[in-house]
Amino acid sequence: MVNETISMGIQANAVRIERVDGMWTVFIVIDGETTQRTFESKEYAENFADGQRARLLMINDNARNKGSL
Repeated sequence: MVNETISMGIQANAVRIERVDGMWTVFIVIDGETTQRTFESKEYAENFADGQRARLLMINDNARNKGSL
């Protein structure tokens, strides 16, 4: 499993899964900064991605709530 931060020039918050060099890689983009985690198992990658999507929803909800104060 690898965890690293890279800049891909993407500004929107997002989570996606791709097969890279025989491994399953989850890309998490928050405020234009991308973090990736790599898994041998597609199932583990999908479960991790689901958790990250839920986390992004909470981040977006908190940002909306702060703007309405």
